[in-house]
Amino acid sequence: MASYNVKPINDGKPGIAVVAKRGESFEGLMRRFKRSVSKNGIMKDVQSKRFYEKPCQRRKRKKAESIKRTNKKESDNGRNRSGS
Repeated sequence: MASYNVKPINDGKPGIAVVAKRGESFEGLMRRFKRSVSKNGIMKDVQSKRFYEKPCQRRKRKKAESIKRTNKKESDNGRNRSGS
């Protein structure tokens, strides 16, 4: 299991710290760091905050995501019931 620590950095905001294991290569360390960043959803958060999004645009996007999620659930449920 990967040993990474989430430690507060600078002004108390959480950050990712990956501790190098004995004899671990830099590539292995970077691989574990990238995995921990993707698991915590940091890149998704950074990409969403790259540009300012107006509140009305945010609501519109969230509603579209919700509709898409609902449609996907309904289509998945339809597939599961096709046994009879």
